[in-house]
Amino acid sequence: MIFVKVNATSKEIEFIHYKPFDKKLGMNKTEDELLKIGMLIDSMPVPEQIQGKVPFLKFNGTDFYYEYEDIPITPEEKSQQEIKQLKTENETLLSAVSEMTEYIATQDARLTDQENAITELSTLIANGGI
Repeated sequence: MIFVKVNATSKEIEFIHYKPFDKKLGMNKTEDELLKIGMLIDSMPVPEQIQGKVPFLKFNGTDFYYEYEDIPITPEEKSQQEIKQLKTENETLLSAVSEMTEYIATQDARLTDQENAITELSTLIANGGI
């Protein structure tokens, strides 16, 4: 027998004891005493093994079942995610800087061409060539 104590309001499992009547490890209570504070069942459902999920045993008033929640990420996993994100952002910024550098170089070349054209025109005007 398995002893299970279920919260009357939330129906969440508060306590499970797999050997409630064991002489050494038991709860030192009679069956009637245990039934006043919980329930005795023959077996528990077996949770599915879903990668990245942790099972939580629940009770709906008549049956036990499992709800599965994502396993919280560890600080190391969080750091790895942040590093990956920062590397991606860094690559994006480097690409933007490279594009801006090319644009500035193009603008510098245009300015140099314009300055040369102005110098030529100034020379032609000064020499009376126009």
